[in-house]
Amino acid sequence: MTPSIDQLPIDIYYAIVECLSPINNRGTLYSLMFTSKKWFPAAERQFYHTFQYYDWKDPGNAQKGFLESIALAPRRANYVRVATFHFDPARLPASPTKILKLMINLTLLECWNVETPHAKTALNGCHFPLLTEFAFDAIGVETEMVAFLAAHPRLRKLTIYWSALFPVPPNILPDLDSLGGTFELFSQFCVGRAIKRLHRIPAFRPEVIEQITTNGPYKDVEVLAAGDCPEHLILQIPTLFPNLTKLFLGIIQDPEWVMSIFTQLPRLKRLALLAPSYVGLVLEPDILNVLKKHKTLTSVDITAGGDDGSFHRYVPNSVNPTFATFDEVYDSF
Repeated sequence: MTPSIDQLPIDIYYAIVECLSPINNRGTLYSLMFTSKKWFPAAERQFYHTFQYYDWKDPGNAQKGFLESIALAPRRANYVRVATFHFDPARLPASPTKILKLMINLTLLECWNVETPHAKTALNGCHFPLLTEFAFDAIGVETEMVAFLAAHPRLRKLTIYWSALFPVPPNILPDLDSLGGTFELFSQFCVGRAIKRLHRIPAFRPEVIEQITTNGPYKDVEVLAAGDCPEHLILQIPTLFPNLTKLFLGIIQDPEWVMSIFTQLPRLKRLALLAPSYVGLVLEPDILNVLKKHKTLTSVDITAGGDDGSFHRYVPNSVNPTFATFDEVYDSF
């Protein structure tokens, strides 16, 4: 006799549920929590694994409800690994700090609107011993956030939005190896730290280019994911970042810039470019030729020019490019 699904070993329920994304399949997971006692523990754990307030149609009430449900059953805090919270008081329950302190297994935390007086104190006393990635918008929260960073020495990846200046002493986060934000931030954080990855760096502003070129070269940086750069800075990338293995740039207008990068970065493994479609067409023969000769290069991605933001991907010994989505390309950097 074939057993019913309610008679399966408990490990099978967990294996099935782990195939469901806590972001994209949130409604399904919520339904499974109330299907039967066998499904409940597995679905509950996956449901609380990740929370992103902006993935909800009603983000204010969704976030408040999420946190309040943890307050009702504190064990759920142990399941939370990834969280993005908005610190608008209207989106928070009465005692958010008490609830946040329960999330001792967080590995990634992103905080928005932390400049409000209410939010400034929400993270006071919170300690997440497993936290390795942290992102926040830094407007007027230097004192509070420096204290928070000092309490989390295991952080390896830090992203600071909307701030050009955020002084953090070198003895805080000495092992930080990935930084996102402005180049002014990098010029501060690179002192006393071997930062290897720069991500989400916006367009380089003219007033900081002199600072960039004066303080270089940055020999520790292996990955650079930047916004659009002026021509003279693009041509200096091989000099400023001689040990790059991955480079993501936008917006590239001149095919000759690309060939300059190819020939001067001997360790480069991956290159991705946001560029008008004609750049890819002009470069295609040269890219295929470079891929045959370059000793380390494994792929070159150039935007295909469609509305979906997809890329043409060129690999060694290829005749025709394949397609890759924007998220696939950018997330790999």
